[in-house]
Amino acid sequence: MADELFRLQQDFRQHGSLFQELAEEVLRSGVTRYPVLVATEMHIGLGVPTPVNRASGAAFDYRLSFAEELIHKGVIQPDRSEAFKLQHRNALGRACVLLVQATESRFVFLPYDYRDAPTLAQDLQ
Repeated sequence: MADELFRLQQDFRQHGSLFQELAEEVLRSGVTRYPVLVATEMHIGLGVPTPVNRASGAAFDYRLSFAEELIHKGVIQPDRSEAFKLQHRNALGRACVLLVQATESRFVFLPYDYRDAPTLAQDLQ
């Protein structure tokens, strides 16, 4: 998982401002208060594609989703939804990323502006 977190951080160094713009747009539109970026190397049926993907040189394909979709599709258990929302209360200050891999998935929170950020991601687990 450490390698995947490093690659995620590299993508945020390059694309963090775009990820922040996407989150701000979702928040402004009122769709959700809890935007989630889904980072994956496989095809999954969550969210909508973003312009940042492996074809454009990123380490992962990024899709924009939100907590309500993840709860509806069973990614977040309903009895854990309030705890998730408490962890995700600062959607403008840091991105919530669902890192999906073949063997495991996990939520990580990363600052959008990763130039001066620490070298390890904060784990929700």
